[in-house]
Amino acid sequence: MKYCVSCRQPDNILKLADEIRIPYSDINLTLDLAEKFPEKTFVLEIDKMEAPWKLFKTASESFNLIFCVSSLEIAQEIKNQGLNFFWGFAIDNWQEFQSIAALEPCYVKVTASLYFDIPQVASFGIPIRLCPNCAYEDLYPYTSGITGTWIRPEDTKIYEPYVSTFEFYGNLKEEAALLKIYKEEEAWAGNLNFIIHNLNTNIDNKGLTNEFGRRRLDCEQRCMRKPGSCHGCETAIKYVDALRNEYYRRLNPEGVTIKDKIKIVEHFMSEGNK
Repeated sequence: MKYCVSCRQPDNILKLADEIRIPYSDINLTLDLAEKFPEKTFVLEIDKMEAPWKLFKTASESFNLIFCVSSLEIAQEIKNQGLNFFWGFAIDNWQEFQSIAALEPCYVKVTASLYFDIPQVASFGIPIRLCPNCAYEDLYPYTSGITGTWIRPEDTKIYEPYVSTFEFYGNLKEEAALLKIYKEEEAWAGNLNFIIHNLNTNIDNKGLTNEFGRRRLDCEQRCMRKPGSCHGCETAIKYVDALRNEYYRRLNPEGVTIKDKIKIVEHFMSEGNK
């Protein structure tokens, strides 16, 4: 799995990442970053037709440079220049996917419902980019993101045969922390609500098994297509809650005090870090 982060990250984070994302407003940083990190891939977000195409063409011969675009006109121009690009908006249906695939992008970004049919998306041979830590976008009025587009750090390896790159939702501090959690630690011992944007549900990650991630990989989001046909995510989380409550009960049958809960949390944290 490759990881993409902002060019505004400090050098220690940029060294850990595989790709460096550069907005057009920071284009002046590109050459300096390429000299400092020649092995990285640079993702230039471009929204202007009046771009220095000849300079980009020359630069692409010296270091790995790809373009993130939001205009079909720009995409066609980049294609004419023989440069690599991908569509900046996440694709959520097969009709849009096919239209973008016809442009021969170097990557494709997807969201629900394609997010839950990843093996099929991968079968088209276009490398996939995902955001693993955003259950749904802010403009939608969902109250819970349990069945949304998120991936636990522990499930990264399940997605690696199909997905090329992860890029994170959040500010610079959150992005840096998430990079370490997903790439280095590959685990999260606490509440998933702390790292998944718009999850809006407290989930003790230690109680979920690898089967949880495997089922979500290609479930086709049946819970949304046919409400009531699948309750896998909710059932798994209820099971985790039941286990935790049983642990509380056995620890202190007469009732669990605040001090007891603190001890339980410390115990789980120590177990999760072993």
